Amino acid sequence: MTPSDCSVQLFSFTILALWGWQFNKQLKQLTEKQTLLNNSLLQPISTLKTTLDSLAYQQVNLQQHIVQENKILQQQVIQQSNQLTETLSSQYEAHFVDFIHNLTATINGTESEVNNQPVQLENQIQAEEYDPKNPPKADCFSGHYTDWTIKRVRRIIQHFGADFFAGKRILDLGCGYGHVGSLFAHLGATVVYSDAREAYSEEVLKRDPSGTFVRADLDNEFPFEGQFDLILNVGVLYHLSKLDAFIERCCKATAYMVLETEVCNSSDPNLVLYTEEEGYDQAFNAKGSRPSSAYVEAQLRQHGCLAEALADDSCNSSFHRYDWAVDESTTYEHGLRRLWFVQTPLAKKPKAKPSKKATKETATIGIVGIKAPAVAKKKQGSSVKN
Repeated sequence: MTPSDCSVQLFSFTILALWGWQFNKQLKQLTEKQTLLNNSLLQPISTLKTTLDSLAYQQVNLQQHIVQENKILQQQVIQQSNQLTETLSSQYEAHFVDFIHNLTATINGTESEVNNQPVQLENQIQAEEYDPKNPPKADCFSGHYTDWTIKRVRRIIQHFGADFFAGKRILDLGCGYGHVGSLFAHLGATVVYSDAREAYSEEVLKRDPSGTFVRADLDNEFPFEGQFDLILNVGVLYHLSKLDAFIERCCKATAYMVLETEVCNSSDPNLVLYTEEEGYDQAFNAKGSRPSSAYVEAQLRQHGCLAEALADDSCNSSFHRYDWAVDESTTYEHGLRRLWFVQTPLAKKPKAKPSKKATKETATIGIVGIKAPAVAKKKQGSSVKN
């Protein structure tokens, strides 16, 4: 190797050493910058974690506070409800005395005459007397039932006229303690009371000693003899699951019927929602239903009935409403109800045809029709609770 070759090699080694030193210096600088960057990021992350932990703690406290407030609110609502129920129960007799002494009706007049030219009832109905030291079991049907019962009974009497009931044979289905049917017994009717719960019979016959009690599971039987002038089918249908057979049996057993029930929010004539129920005033077989109004009306037409639907708020009480509009939610809500005055083929036909004016006026209250074609088989809906 010549001296010149050694010089070249030495120069190359020197260049490589300088390059390596420069690279290590830059690498060290980059490492220091990376460390600074990591430190600058760790602080916000730590702060953010602390903030999130604080928010989580506040959320837990808020949830506990909400639960506590809800318990307090529920206790207040229950306490106020109990106070209101006690107040209404204590005024039960006074309510019925006032109602009974102010009942008015007309025989041949129009609805306007019923409202503007009331006639005096021939029979003075005495209110039921309760022993304050031994209140009747029927108190479970007090509270909001009182005003609601008064309004429905008043509307039924306005529809038929006060003199209609004398001498009539009436079937009170799902009678409970006989609050409704016994009022018509005071107007001269003979009432057959029916409920699936035998325990109600004693209280029913105390209210109306001349009445008859027949225990019946209306989902599976209809054990009533003879024809009736009127069936009070009030608040029963939606506690049953076999609707078609029940409606058919009712239509074949009476000349007139008051049909009142909860319904679902739909105009589908094939829709029935089925529900699971529990309680002293709920379905005896634990399975109820919420048919659409159109379904009920289609069934009535199928059996040749003429049905007039209540279209005003005269029976609205508490959360019970009759004048609500269908918005096709296909659900049901407690308190959304319909009421029909039904005339079956057993009713006597009128001697004269109604005038065009009368027909027009009747149509405005909601005539369903008579002898329409049978509807298609219903479809089963699921229970929807709001």
